[in-house]
Amino acid sequence: MSMRPSALLRAFTGGLLLASAVAAHASNCGFLSDTPTSYLHQRDIDSLLKAANTALDTKRDGAWQFQKQK
Repeated sequence: MSMRPSALLRAFTGGLLLASAVAAHASNCGFLSDTPTSYLHQRDIDSLLKAANTALDTKRDGAWQFQKQK
C-alpha cells in the first residue's frame, strides 16, 4: 500500500520538526558547563544538600520575613 504524496510530506515534515526540537533541546544545556556549580566537588554538593534539607525539615514555614526598603 503506497502513501499519498501529501501524507508522505506530512510525515517527513513531522520527522524533521521532531529532529530539530531534539537538537535544540540538547544544545540548550551547554551554558551550564561554566556555572559556579560545575566547579563544586561532591563533598561540597553533599554539604549544600544537607544544609538545605535540614533547613526545610526543621525550620517553620514563614519564619523569614521580607524587610521593606525605606
